[in-house]
Amino acid sequence: MIRMQILVTGSSGFVGKALVKELVRLGHEVEGFDASSGQNILELGQLKKAIKGKKVVFHLAALLDETKSKQMIEINVKGTENVVEASAKEGIEQLVYLSTAGVHALAKGKVNEKSEIAPETMYETSKARAEKIVWESQEMLPITTIRSVLVLGPNNYWKGIAKLAAKNFPLIGSGENHFQTIYIKDLVSALTFVLAKEECFGEVYLAAGEEAPTLKQLYGMIREELGIKGAVKTIPLWLGKALAIIYLLKSKLTGKKTVVLPQHVKRLVRERYYSTAKIKAAGWKAKVGVKEAVGKTVAELRGEKRNEND
Repeated sequence: MIRMQILVTGSSGFVGKALVKELVRLGHEVEGFDASSGQNILELGQLKKAIKGKKVVFHLAALLDETKSKQMIEINVKGTENVVEASAKEGIEQLVYLSTAGVHALAKGKVNEKSEIAPETMYETSKARAEKIVWESQEMLPITTIRSVLVLGPNNYWKGIAKLAAKNFPLIGSGENHFQTIYIKDLVSALTFVLAKEECFGEVYLAAGEEAPTLKQLYGMIREELGIKGAVKTIPLWLGKALAIIYLLKSKLTGKKTVVLPQHVKRLVRERYYSTAKIKAAGWKAKVGVKEAVGKTVAELRGEKRNEND
């Protein structure tokens, strides 16, 4: 592959860090753009300066904290609008936008790229609005959109889930819903796969792992890796929602974040069942099975290495 000058927004995030590392490994010249470095996606002038001279932009920057609804809309929607405008102005050869499969939240059945756009939470709504901006900009520059399912890897979300599992916290709901995820290295692989491929311009792809276990099965795998014996216990959805409200109030009082929020409960009990037929037809396929991904994730959260190739 030809060495390219690339900008990655959200470069200090969980996916951003992994993507930058892989792009550098592939021999590209990469620059990051992230709030942690004092950069502001809402400042169009800053974006234009950062994008100038680049060939490709990977737009990953997004706010996930749904307790900050106003900021979420500004960053996820207006920020995307700025990235598109700056990219078009500077003549970028490709914009790769990382969206979420959550834009299909309330769609029925096994979801594919043509399924209904039906977000439920504030975050999903903001990403759907941002996608619309991206889609309407197709004539200005080549764009590829990746709709990722929930990313499995050693981040704060799964750290919180592992802590709950270690305390033998029961699963909210029946746990019989499909809960398809994607391992972090597979998502990075999907993002780099579409790089500089003209056949991927103007396309939207769902990126997910090959397997679609139930939530109960996935939670069971996490418990197994933590050495917890016995069957997975469950509690009724109404009780889970009540607990989420209590945890939210506690979080506001203490300032400590919790993974048990009302919006998290909504996403937890939802069907997450996706088709990857389109991206597979293009030539990409996830390589890491869900059990292996869980094992690697738990090991990394413990500060261990599963094998030399991790």
